[in-house]
Amino acid sequence: MIQEDYSVPDSSTEIALEILGESQKRRLTGGELMLLLEEAALCDLEAAADKLERGIVDYSSLQNKVDDTQITPDDVCCSAEETGVTTLEILKKMQADGLELLSGNGAEILNDRVREILVPEKTKAREWIEICEEAHFAGLKTIATMTFGNIETYYERVEHLLRLRESQDKTGGYVGLILSKSADQKDYLRMTAIAKIGLDNFPA
Repeated sequence: MIQEDYSVPDSSTEIALEILGESQKRRLTGGELMLLLEEAALCDLEAAADKLERGIVDYSSLQNKVDDTQITPDDVCCSAEETGVTTLEILKKMQADGLELLSGNGAEILNDRVREILVPEKTKAREWIEICEEAHFAGLKTIATMTFGNIETYYERVEHLLRLRESQDKTGGYVGLILSKSADQKDYLRMTAIAKIGLDNFPA
């Protein structure tokens, strides 16, 4: 399904406004985030996200860190396959050589249907998460990324956020999220707001 098939509401439904109110008090479920994507107006999404003051998308300092960090989970996986050692051993060696931050590039959308079409040469969604978690347990930090606006559905966008949120609950090792898009500016702003609302455990 092409994401452009979804229409963007000009005004929020009553249930969407109710959920936005709940977002100020508690963690939203995946179903609630889905409903906001489908039924919440951009102005209401942004207002709710701004009240939460979650600076999860910092395009200055985070982007600079990504530019300075060349090692991605896919690089770690490739090195492990080439050398015959585990990804954790690769990470520990890289850490000993001075690596402090693992780039989140290559996350795309953490859904295997999407990845098999867009980036079949890259890791599966679970592998990408597992390598990040190994890095966190080894003492490294990771920047998460999300590239959207291609062939993914709203469900798969929310799945991406929930995978990151679940992983962050386990390790606390993600220092931020960078969004990139192939969609229009309004869609980008909607996803920025949804990410701020949904990723309640990412650093402010």
